[in-house]
Amino acid sequence: MPPCLRGESSEIEPGHSVAPRIVQHFTLDSQPTSSSAQFVGPLDSETLAGSHLSSLVPRLSQWLVDTTSCTLSAAEQIVTYVAAQQAAIGLVPTQDRVIFERFFDETGGMQLVVHAPFGARINRAWGLAMRKRFCRSFDFELQATADDDGFILSLGPQHSFPIESLFPMLRADNVQNLLEQAILAVPMFQLRWRWNATRALLVARQRNGKKVPPALQRFRSDDLLTAVFPRLTGCQENITGDHILPDHPLVEQTMYDCLNEALDIEGVLELLARVERGEIQFIARDTREPSPFSYELLNANPYAFLDGGEAQERRARAVQTRRSLSVNDVRDLGHLNPEAIEQVMAESQPVVRNADELHDVLLSRIVLPVGQTILSVLQAETRLTGSAKLDAERHFASQELSNEEIPCRIGAGRIAYPTDEWQPLFEELRDSGRAAEITLPNSQPAWVATERWPATRLVYKQAVCSPTLQVPSTVRQDWEEIEALVATIRGYVEFSGPVTASEIAAEMGLGESAVFACLEAIEGEGTVLRGRFRPDRKVVNPVCSSPPPIEWCHRRLLSRIHRLTVAGLRREIEPVDVPVFMRFLTRHQMLWPESRRSGSNAVYDVITQLQGLDIAAAAWETDILPLRVAEYKREWLDELSLTGEVTWGRLYPPARDPEKVRPNASLTRVAPVSICLREDLPWLLATAAETPIEALGSQAQEVVQILGQRGAVFATDLLQWCRMLPSQLDDVLGELVTRGWVTSDGFSGLRSLIRDGDRGDGHSSGRGPKVVRHRRNSSVGRWTLWREDPSAISRQLSASRVSSSLAPAFDSDLQTAPHSGERAGVRGPEILPRSSTLTSSPGGKGEPELLCSGPQSSTLNSQPSPTEQWAWQLLRRWGVVFRDLLNREPGAPRWWELLQVYRKLEARGEIRGGRFVSGVAGEQYALGDTIRELRQLKEQPGSGELLVISASDPLNLIGILGSDPRVPSLASNRIALFNGTPVGYFQGDVQLLPTCPKSLAPYISAQLRSGKTMAVAIPKASPAKPLIPDPPPAKKTGPPRQ
Repeated sequence: MPPCLRGESSEIEPGHSVAPRIVQHFTLDSQPTSSSAQFVGPLDSETLAGSHLSSLVPRLSQWLVDTTSCTLSAAEQIVTYVAAQQAAIGLVPTQDRVIFERFFDETGGMQLVVHAPFGARINRAWGLAMRKRFCRSFDFELQATADDDGFILSLGPQHSFPIESLFPMLRADNVQNLLEQAILAVPMFQLRWRWNATRALLVARQRNGKKVPPALQRFRSDDLLTAVFPRLTGCQENITGDHILPDHPLVEQTMYDCLNEALDIEGVLELLARVERGEIQFIARDTREPSPFSYELLNANPYAFLDGGEAQERRARAVQTRRSLSVNDVRDLGHLNPEAIEQVMAESQPVVRNADELHDVLLSRIVLPVGQTILSVLQAETRLTGSAKLDAERHFASQELSNEEIPCRIGAGRIAYPTDEWQPLFEELRDSGRAAEITLPNSQPAWVATERWPATRLVYKQAVCSPTLQVPSTVRQDWEEIEALVATIRGYVEFSGPVTASEIAAEMGLGESAVFACLEAIEGEGTVLRGRFRPDRKVVNPVCSSPPPIEWCHRRLLSRIHRLTVAGLRREIEPVDVPVFMRFLTRHQMLWPESRRSGSNAVYDVITQLQGLDIAAAAWETDILPLRVAEYKREWLDELSLTGEVTWGRLYPPARDPEKVRPNASLTRVAPVSICLREDLPWLLATAAETPIEALGSQAQEVVQILGQRGAVFATDLLQWCRMLPSQLDDVLGELVTRGWVTSDGFSGLRSLIRDGDRGDGHSSGRGPKVVRHRRNSSVGRWTLWREDPSAISRQLSASRVSSSLAPAFDSDLQTAPHSGERAGVRGPEILPRSSTLTSSPGGKGEPELLCSGPQSSTLNSQPSPTEQWAWQLLRRWGVVFRDLLNREPGAPRWWELLQVYRKLEARGEIRGGRFVSGVAGEQYALGDTIRELRQLKEQPGSGELLVISASDPLNLIGILGSDPRVPSLASNRIALFNGTPVGYFQGDVQLLPTCPKSLAPYISAQLRSGKTMAVAIPKASPAKPLIPDPPPAKKTGPPRQ
């Protein structure tokens, strides 16, 4: 009964005249064969037909849609993925072109990826055979992984060889024997042996009507294998040579199944035959980071492993990959940045400060040529300029060199051995018999340590040292000629960076062939790597267009060059000084005219950035918003308030003793008030404490009771229900606003109360009651509670995502604090507003609330914790966050709580940590855009940027950043900054700081005294013209009254 395959099912049909036999096991392998992998080829060939893939994406995407019936979005992603691979290494692997790619990992080792789209069965066989061939050549077992598109071998730090040496390792005449030996050492053979043993009924699956446990089946199959193939299960330490397969049907069948079912030996033989015929091309590529096609292999699942290693132990997992792939990001991965090469070469140079350090250099170098720079030949076309020279200078500064020594190390745009500076140190060594000078065959002088003179005499047989050296027997070492020559070249490449054999021969006075042989010997040790590393090298023979010569580089230096190039030479931004940071904040918070916008959307953006800060009530529309919004109009803020997008109130009322505080505390212009987004109110109130209701006057408590029972109420209704005079109601509402208990629909309610306060005795008999009543009824709007019942908060807090570090404090406060309804004799449920559904409200300390209508429990469960919300808010407000800024943040969580969030965000890659502002202690965190803006501002020094702000402005960081005296955050005080530096302030009188330019002192004094806020650029003054034209008149005529 031969098997018959129909579609995806296997059926058994009667054989009629066919003799009975055991049915051969037939399976459908889920991994594609070479025939199924041929589909990848046409796409790759089509992609490579054009030189600019961006113009081919639409056409190729449509071709995929027509061919495979996939969606257009999926087709565009596929084509973009292939385009990124071509941009990375210049070509795409096909079934006629196999790419061998090699790059460094984070452990110092290297990953060798073979891009071969031949299917998993061929690639697994090829990878196992290559792994076994490598083991026999280098006596080292490698980790290997294979999938449909290629395989990967994880090389260690001790493996150094040209990629081209791997091409002839496997041939059609040796691959099957290597593959058979490799199969015997992997679990694949054991699994199929057990299957064949049970299928042949040599190992019973059932006995006495019961199923035999799998463990017993495995033990019995292993015992059977030991009886049939004892050489395989015996101690491998006593076995040399290949395993000879015994002439046993089960062993032959198992090996056949492994070669032809799990793997595809026929496909591998055909592949290598095509390689020998020249139909398949092998191409080698050294890249600074993995190409896009390598990501799949680097992150492969355990089923793709060719060895028995665990996923946690894979060297391939130590490779950092990009978070996103685009053609521009991965373009030309084989290119090493010249500045990275120069920087590493500068950092690798020895530091000599005394005779002992010079002696150490001579011991390492064996022979040190002097009289010319060490890199005069290497850097004939490359010079250290710009950032590379600064990096070299910083490196030498980190070595504690004096200012006089650094110029000796960096000269004429290249790194030089300062022989003039070292000459006294060498003479000290020479006088003590520890060193001598010789002349090389190229007539160049060189220095040699006494201990290395025997090796030098073998390399330079005609060399004569002056003075004559006598090597003591205690330090004398016997050298062989080859060993001495290799040690000399090894000492050279430790400090040289990328260099060719001809360059070494020219500087050291040796033969090029001898130098090349020594470099190959050092490569076998795993110390150096060969390649073409300097992209700026000129072609040796422009007429014949021959490629640049092979370069050699020490593995340690090349790894550092790769790391710098992978980072794109994006060195961590050097900390900017405080004036640059202040200039950044001027633009970040939209105070600078070029960054301002107009309209209600601009007001919304400003409020989004400044929410969470309590600022003097009158300063919002006189000093804060007009300075950040072009042509500010009150109607824009009213529009946002009446549509429910923003709300206002006092977030952080001061703690007061009810027995010592006057109940009716009136609202003044300088009373702090916050404007925030209504949707963000819950987490803003999570850390805000309310004023106890006992601290309120009896009339204020009555108003709270009415608002709690009836919800939002107009002022005229409050007058009727409370039976108060209009002036009394103004005082009560002012007290509740000051204590952080009430708010109104629009900002006009606050304006009305402030206006009454400005008029002094607003409820005196001299005032016309009709005027007051008309003003109040037409502009105030409805009043509602700003804070709600703490018992409701307690219920909602258990469902919200509050950080675990804060939850115990919240719970303890809720348990000890009485409900607001109990304080005044009002029942808790009766104070809930009827017009809105309360989801949480502040009680005791730090519980969130929502003032919007509708159930919000599901929304709260999906929201971040208040601490995380605050962390993002501080980043939006300041750009760079550090501990000192919390002095301006009374409602922010504690710094250690924020650090936990920032460290988590940094680990995700959402923000960056580092040192961004100098003169500030502790950890700092910033967004990527902020770092770029800081770098741009640092490169563009300020030119006459004058900023005059109110002391209540959030930018009042004087005394927080720097050593200047603190200026109280009063609305009447003014602060002047010139190019980000504080130059003066107004606090009762004008005080100019020593940093104030003398030519601008009169003008700055006048602006501070006038009380205007402004942000202008002062042009350069000329003798015949006034210093600066007067700025446009401000709406404000003087400092705000308190």
